[in-house]
Amino acid sequence: MKQQAIIHELQRLGLRNTRIRRELVAIFQHADNPLAVPDIARELADRRLYPNKTTLYREVSRLARCNLISELDIGDGKKRYEMQTDHHHHLVCEQCHAITCVPIANQLCQLEEELAIHHDFSISRHTLEFYGTCRKCQKAGGGRR
Repeated sequence: MKQQAIIHELQRLGLRNTRIRRELVAIFQHADNPLAVPDIARELADRRLYPNKTTLYREVSRLARCNLISELDIGDGKKRYEMQTDHHHHLVCEQCHAITCVPIANQLCQLEEELAIHHDFSISRHTLEFYGTCRKCQKAGGGRR
């Protein structure tokens, strides 16, 4: 979804077109990987915006409730957020916590359909992350190959 369409959707939902919201949308649209709130705060600071922590968490939460971004929890105590896009999954480095988005929808959709049929179960959603060691950490000598 283009930035202007997202801003229009926010306005349709009764939310004002503020600079922070516009910049948040831009940050999420250009992010290659999910971002934690401290990452988002740094990005905003680079754009000379310094919202307080409460405002930032509230705005990120609002974008998530509007289904414009999605929340990712990889179990390290930090929630991360990314633009709501085509369904994908993640590779998570257990050492540096780098996250890489990977599309594997075709194979997984087939498995999901088979599971639903076999167990007579209506699946509404799923999550799937793969944990291991990224190339950078492997080269640093910290992981298996």
